[in-house]
Amino acid sequence: HIISIHSLIYHVLMAVVGLWMLRFYKINIDDFKTYFKILLVIELIVVFINIIMDTNFMMLNKPYNIYILEFIYSISKDIYPFFMALVQIIITFFVPYTLIFLINKLKLIFYHN
Repeated sequence: HIISIHSLIYHVLMAVVGLWMLRFYKINIDDFKTYFKILLVIELIVVFINIIMDTNFMMLNKPYNIYILEFIYSISKDIYPFFMALVQIIITFFVPYTLIFLINKLKLIFYHN
């Protein structure tokens, strides 16, 4: 399906560019506030696109057969988009941040021995 291929290519390129940028930029916990604001604006734009085009980009309108997300959606269809936006913002910052932090700790351990 063309949209699936487009999504795959987009996400792979996003990951590659992100990894490439880490060579030049050191991620910092203080960056979260700026990151949060930027991604919140992007996700608000996506919500409006989803409403106008009747799409479900970034799973902000409804879940895709994931039990916990379907459960939250069943509790409140109005809270679900905000929950998903927050989860996506937090996870996409703290997973790479934590991985980089752990990699740097391991480098210190192995290079000092």
